[in-house]
Amino acid sequence: MATCDENNPLNGFRGKIGNQLVLRRRNGKTIMASMPKRRKSGPKGKRLASCNSFKLGIQWAKAILKSPDLYEAYKTRAAAGRSALNVALADYMRPPKVTGINASSYQGRAGDIILVTATDDFHVKEVFLKICSPDGKILEKGSCQPDLTGNYWQYTTQKAAKNYSGITITAIARDNPGHTGEMQVLWNTPAI
Repeated sequence: MATCDENNPLNGFRGKIGNQLVLRRRNGKTIMASMPKRRKSGPKGKRLASCNSFKLGIQWAKAILKSPDLYEAYKTRAAAGRSALNVALADYMRPPKVTGINASSYQGRAGDIILVTATDDFHVKEVFLKICSPDGKILEKGSCQPDLTGNYWQYTTQKAAKNYSGITITAIARDNPGHTGEMQVLWNTPAI
């Protein structure tokens, strides 16, 4: 791939040259690249799923960037050579991840604190926490609040957990496109 300077006679042109080269405009520069090759058959299997996901991502990014606030947020995060659309599309294609659940302060009492760490390439919008008994019954669930440092999401328990052994704590993070990532840990009631 070659780029053209401002004084180049090709500056501002777009399109193909013969059947070998393509000129494109990106961030005010003209880029010369090889002509893309067409496939003989359409995508299948994982490639088809990837193409469909990409198509939905483009539609989502174009629609979401009509909001001036979100457009500015994505534009601010765009590095050199990238547009707000590129950043929004990348956000769509990469779901958030829950990277940790710290239940060391949880003793099975109401008012105990559970900390969750979650990451996303753009922004984690919200985090939910669910506590279930060993048979899968939901004991409690609710939204986590971001802590003052912005490093953790904090959940304060509302109910006491009875003497269950094998409680599961599940944290679910959601990003702007609505994709989720989750983590589950097993917790045992401490012996008294």
